Amino acid sequence: MKEQSDKASAQSVNLGGLIEQLGPLNNHWRDGAQADKVLTLWDMGEVLLASAPNPSDALLWEIQSRSYLTRNLLRYALIVRRGWEDRSRLEELTRGLRNFTVFREALPFLKGDREGIDDDTYAQVVSHLSNPDTRAAIRCLKKLKAQKIGRQHTKGAGVTAIQDQAVRFERTLATLENEAVQDQPAKALTSADALIALSQITMAIATGDEIKELPAAIANAPGHLSSLAEPLIIAARGGRASVAAFRKAVGAERLMLAADLLNSMRSEETLAEWRRRRGAKPSLEAKVNSNCPAPVA
Repeated sequence: MKEQSDKASAQSVNLGGLIEQLGPLNNHWRDGAQADKVLTLWDMGEVLLASAPNPSDALLWEIQSRSYLTRNLLRYALIVRRGWEDRSRLEELTRGLRNFTVFREALPFLKGDREGIDDDTYAQVVSHLSNPDTRAAIRCLKKLKAQKIGRQHTKGAGVTAIQDQAVRFERTLATLENEAVQDQPAKALTSADALIALSQITMAIATGDEIKELPAAIANAPGHLSSLAEPLIIAARGGRASVAAFRKAVGAERLMLAADLLNSMRSEETLAEWRRRRGAKPSLEAKVNSNCPAPVA
């Protein structure tokens, strides 16, 4: 039912007209100053919501397949737009922003319920946006995430177990990447439903989106995909804490790249496009963890 809804959503939108509106904004995002990048995301989200009140993943993937716009950027655009009804408040918040990555790391504490942090902590988070030492700001925001988000729920899988699942996920992903580069993903290409479901869950974990339920297709992933599916299932079923731990262990950017690959493996055409985008070179990122002092007002 959801898949049919996604397809209907993608087909009901004038993609050509939508891409024409988003293209100049995408160029402005690439060239704009740091605060401009955030406001441009808001504008992109506004355009998306004006075209489709509830844009589906299928729509975002379709836009990516027909343009230079990436699904990841469009997803962030929707998150930012939904987080601030009033653009002027976002503009005031990001005035003096030194680095877009700092804003992205601070985002969970700036929108919605602010992950339950108090007013003093919120003020400290906001102060990081204009911190000239952007590396220190990023380290401290990641530390705050581990403290406030990773520990809110106590029923998640243990850290060691999640680390083991993250390693398993990475190994399987590396194998799939090599197969994709060498033009050998024949088995995966026969499992489009499982690939779409895996891609959606992987992206949800990467962006911190709520996972209300797991698609049936992910639980029925065939043998060559089960080693990738099982770590995702365990992380998602473990609750918010285990999802956060899994995201930290694998890395949000790495998970986004994995989601892109999985979605691209649905057909020979989309896989060929993935090879062109990635230069047919798998990317394995080293993990580096560092500590920092608590944020100071």
